[in-house]
Amino acid sequence: MSAITDVKCVLTQKALDAFCNKFYIPKEVHPILPNQNDTMHERPAGKIGLYTRFFDFANFRLPLSTFLVDVLRHFGMNISQLSVIGAAKVSQFEILYRVYGIIQTVGLFRCFYVNSKKSGWMSFSKRSDNASVCYTKPLDSLKNWNGHFFWVDDFACPAFFLWHTAKHVTRDPAPVAVDFNAQDYATLVAHPPPFQKFPEAFLCLVGLSRHYTLNEETYPRFLHKNKEEMDITAFIHTSDPTKVRNFEREQNEGEAWLLDTTIGRTVPLLLVAPDRAESELKASVKKLFDECSSGNQTEQGDFIGGGQDANIQPVVEAADTTVEDVAPV
Repeated sequence: MSAITDVKCVLTQKALDAFCNKFYIPKEVHPILPNQNDTMHERPAGKIGLYTRFFDFANFRLPLSTFLVDVLRHFGMNISQLSVIGAAKVSQFEILYRVYGIIQTVGLFRCFYVNSKKSGWMSFSKRSDNASVCYTKPLDSLKNWNGHFFWVDDFACPAFFLWHTAKHVTRDPAPVAVDFNAQDYATLVAHPPPFQKFPEAFLCLVGLSRHYTLNEETYPRFLHKNKEEMDITAFIHTSDPTKVRNFEREQNEGEAWLLDTTIGRTVPLLLVAPDRAESELKASVKKLFDECSSGNQTEQGDFIGGGQDANIQPVVEAADTTVEDVAPV
């Protein structure tokens, strides 16, 4: 693999325009094409770089996930230096939180992953060779990903850190017992799914995407080939979730709109500048949620604070799994 400082952008303007339309890149972040000889670490002032595979392989969207930002903050990583495989490990973990009804903490993520660096890119590796994992097959490589990137305004990612230039990284210490729930750890060890590419409706359901194309008064449902409804635990274990039949169910009486239940899981795309009037800022916020949400914000418990999602029903049996793989516990 070439070093990150040597890889130049191979995207064309036409390809970037098509990509932004396909993955709903908001105009508020002003996506632009790098110059011909730009590399990822030479981004312009006020911009950050994002790889296209960050979206179509790692399942992330703009606005960014607050969990991703929390992970970047803990490890002190610049998002432009994060490899796509590293990003995919973070998004898969966030999906497991939602599907299994687990309280979201960076501490639990750290039980399975430690920071690493290769050829200039930051990523996450297993804690040790004999450590337990939360996936069925590792992500070893991904071809032709690092030359496809573009710039967006840096306020899209509130976790800002300088470029890591040292050859090696300081290894993150293993979490201690107070950093995570032992039963949550056991659940992930007992029910590991594969890494998958997921459809937009599912990403909306778990809060990674805010571009909901179904009727705002419906929820997505997934069907087996025999037309029986599939719960989301079975859904993430299918060989190809993008090929599962996707239908809509009517919103139940008194049930919140889907996107209202996921408010708080993504970073607001609001550039706060001193020369902008308060009325303009309020209008920007209203416009953002009018476009990305159903409008009526309800007081659903924020899962980040430990509340159980009312509209995602986890289907998990208790697992008789110990946590001996995490040394400090």
